[in-house]
Amino acid sequence: MLIEDKNLEVNSKKIKFSFENKEYEAYSGETVASALIRNGIKNLRKDRSENYRGVYCNMGICNECIVKINGNQSIKSCTANIQENDKIFIQKYNAELPHLKKNIQLEKKNIELRYINYRRRSWRHWRFSFIKWVKRQNCLNR
Repeated sequence: MLIEDKNLEVNSKKIKFSFENKEYEAYSGETVASALIRNGIKNLRKDRSENYRGVYCNMGICNECIVKINGNQSIKSCTANIQENDKIFIQKYNAELPHLKKNIQLEKKNIELRYINYRRRSWRHWRFSFIKWVKRQNCLNR
């Protein structure tokens, strides 16, 4: 985020970008989220019920700030640096996920399951088996 103070001077170059086809200015090296917030834009995506969402954690964990940048869907605006002439749009809820094949065919395999009827054992048997196992483990570890 950029601190607004009359005593501070910004040395970064000003660049232009567009958000929803409107032109705005930002500083090079600034994140997309900070450039949008500094220009008064807080609505970055729509959720399932068409409510707007914006920046929440500002460190790339919550995915609340995802936008569409230059045609690429689901970009985290709080971690992406803004570039000259970036075209940024609001992310729609039902946006297509990137890098996925549309027709995924799964291999079908038949798996045979067998039910083996073990005879029921008493708790004494299991206790005795457990004690034997512990003794064996202690012998092996020495």
